Amino acid sequence: MLFLDAFVRFGGVALLLMIAVTSWKHRKTWPSAPYLILSCGSVGALFLGYAPPALQPPEPLLSLARFADIPHLVFVWLFALSLYESEFRLRAWHVAVGVLYAAPIFWPRLAGVGLVADPPAWLPIYGGITSILLMGHLAWVTLHGRSDDLLERRRNSRTYFVVLLFLVTIAAAASEMVPDGAPIHFRTAKIMAIMPALVFGAIWMLRFNLPSAAPTGPSGLPGDLQPQDKALLGKMQKHLLSDEGFRNPALTIVSLSAELGVSQHRLRALINQSLRQTNFSSFINRIRIDAVCDAMEQPETADLPILTLAFDAGFTSLSSFNKAFKSQQGMTPRAYRARLLAGGANARNPSPFSTNPQDAATART
Repeated sequence: MLFLDAFVRFGGVALLLMIAVTSWKHRKTWPSAPYLILSCGSVGALFLGYAPPALQPPEPLLSLARFADIPHLVFVWLFALSLYESEFRLRAWHVAVGVLYAAPIFWPRLAGVGLVADPPAWLPIYGGITSILLMGHLAWVTLHGRSDDLLERRRNSRTYFVVLLFLVTIAAAASEMVPDGAPIHFRTAKIMAIMPALVFGAIWMLRFNLPSAAPTGPSGLPGDLQPQDKALLGKMQKHLLSDEGFRNPALTIVSLSAELGVSQHRLRALINQSLRQTNFSSFINRIRIDAVCDAMEQPETADLPILTLAFDAGFTSLSSFNKAFKSQQGMTPRAYRARLLAGGANARNPSPFSTNPQDAATART
């Protein structure tokens, strides 16, 4: 059984190393690479530190591994958020959640080396609850954004990711209940529970070479499209801009494809490949923010509340509008209007329908 453990454990470390090296190669073009590298390092520390005594590394490497493996779920969480959440940015609340998760694990580890007092009995329960909440949030974010995803491979991988996450979590929890004297050590069972995720990740990285979710599409611009795609692009532009279809607060990729009389698959591919957009809501919000900026610049709407302009453009909440506006314009709506009233000029992002190559590159999400 020790041989099986060594084979699985060190084979897993080799896979993690391969994934980390591949991610490092694409770190400049793939925003998720740093989080995946950190995930690989922390899970690798788990593999080395959470080993039967005969396979444990010598001190102080063992102690280092036991502390380095603590945030592995946090790094996996951040990696998946950066992969699947539109316009992800590491924020203070992400760090706060990571601290809240890691604290109940750090405490007993520090107590084990005599640096702090023994933790209270309820701490493991708290740790279990935070782990469930962390993975639950990850599953929700992954599935919630599926309909907006314009990258077909990434969109399809969302369901697989959540199913795999669920199975690995259940298997890892079950491994903790392996009794003493069982044919397989509970530490070996836990590592074996994680292995399917590593194999899936390794195949994913090797199969697609570049990460399939990287926010880059084909290099073609509208001028390179086939005649039928040019016609569809013009029809969509007329519907969204001239007919102001973007103002519909219930607009989705499903409803837009029905209104244009095309399949969702073709429409997703057209928006992604011709306009370099990777998320449908972000694409529509670019148009809506542009309309709000136009309205702010008109004398007849200068006195209208910003919230009125936002709702008129199709936004359904103030929070979503403020987030989208600041992401696109780099300032709050109030600051944008204040600069206009002061006679200053505000920079405007190019339309997502721009055919200028430089504008199209800027319009990537």
